[in-house]
Amino acid sequence: MALNLFFPLNPFSLKNKPEQLEATLKNKDYCVQLKKDGARGLLHINPLGDGKNKIFSRNSGVKDKNKPLEMTHNLPTICNFIFNDELAGTVLDCEIFHPNYTSAELAGVVNPNRVKEPESWEPEIELHVFDIPVLQDRYLDKETLTQRLDLLDNIFKHYFFPDNIYKVETFYDNKKEIVEGWLANNEEGGVLKNLDSLYYFSFKDKGKKVVNTWVKYKTECEEDFIILGFNDSEYFYTGDHKDTWQYWITPDLEMYQGNMRCMSNSAITEDYYKGWKVAIRYGAWVDTDKLGKHCEKYKVSFPVIAMNSNMSLIEIGTVSGLTFELKEDITKNPDKYINNVVKLIGMSQYKDTLALRHPIFKKENIRIDKNYEETIIEL
Repeated sequence: MALNLFFPLNPFSLKNKPEQLEATLKNKDYCVQLKKDGARGLLHINPLGDGKNKIFSRNSGVKDKNKPLEMTHNLPTICNFIFNDELAGTVLDCEIFHPNYTSAELAGVVNPNRVKEPESWEPEIELHVFDIPVLQDRYLDKETLTQRLDLLDNIFKHYFFPDNIYKVETFYDNKKEIVEGWLANNEEGGVLKNLDSLYYFSFKDKGKKVVNTWVKYKTECEEDFIILGFNDSEYFYTGDHKDTWQYWITPDLEMYQGNMRCMSNSAITEDYYKGWKVAIRYGAWVDTDKLGKHCEKYKVSFPVIAMNSNMSLIEIGTVSGLTFELKEDITKNPDKYINNVVKLIGMSQYKDTLALRHPIFKKENIRIDKNYEETIIEL
């Protein structure tokens, strides 16, 4: 047997195309599966014939972009499960999930670069299996989704699977009502899948996103971005209530805290007095040629931070409204944030500027499982 590695197929997002999403929901050629709020993984069942399973991330490493990162050492419970010998060489596409921990907390546990022992709750982690790209070392690149789902049903019926490995249910009718029910129950959403589509294998770079194959359905707009840096605070305080304001600077540039209002002193912001950064700048990689066409179409421009082959890293927007604790932390510990990937959640995403409307930043949404160079926005 050989360990044949590949990157998993990834879904498109239609968050800015409501008409196309509505048409997909009504299309009888699509089914829908629940999207758990976890971390993506590929489970290789006993690939080397030594009784050990292996799990790989959807992402590659910095040193070798053509090889998915292995998470086996972080999930020993699942990797030590004994499966029927006939399933050796099978690969299951799944979501790694824990019912009591967020996807960000889980990402920290399954981070391939993690060196400490797995968390005490690692045995409670679940795998929710939604596709079978490889069966007994045979790539199912000629089988449609319908055929692969039939094979998945068959192996779950005829072979033993541990209690914390689940087969994701597939729904074919009333898709909109089903997904809205999931969202009402605080699930992450659903993935609409074309029943006639094939599984596209990527053996280098990253997983493919193929039009008319898989589509994400979520109510909120969320996107992964790179933290590029921070904005400084405003200098002068321009608000009301200067009679009770506590932060001042003298003509000699001495800063004071207290009720120091007088003709010669100037009111300054609390953030400036404390030396805090006040907003997080974010961006992402985009295809350079497509970026040029996008800028021409929408009459916009973006600061280009870096270029790599045919890709450009652009600055897109900022997140403000940070808590005092977060302002202090990003100021004192910038290396914890800069060049890390974060999942930002907003009301929508502007088509022209690509920025999120009213984005929210949370430290727990930093994506330890996602690489800097793989954070790409499709134009």
